Amino acid sequence: IESEIHGNKTIIRNFNEISQRLRRTPNHIAKYFFKELAVPGNIQDSFLILQGRFSREMLQKKLENYVKEFVYCKVCGEPDTQIIKENRLAFLKCEACGGKSVIKSKV
Repeated sequence: IESEIHGNKTIIRNFNEISQRLRRTPNHIAKYFFKELAVPGNIQDSFLILQGRFSREMLQKKLENYVKEFVYCKVCGEPDTQIIKENRLAFLKCEACGGKSVIKSKV
């Protein structure tokens, strides 16, 4: 994560790149950060702006937690997954092994 603090705001400069590499929508990742850090924020151009001052280490840890929960397959451990919704449940579907697991936390 490339971040900088401006006054009482933290800006993640490489947010677009992160969402592309993880193959997740920027809105999904942003909602996770807002919920985990308990702060409002918004996406502006390719940046994520968070209301509050957060260290790069803390943001990196939150991103690692996101990847564990929403990117890596629970069956084989590969990152080749996508989030699919069936009825009211969200699943992590693996393109490598075909495994499918329920996503427990809501974002």
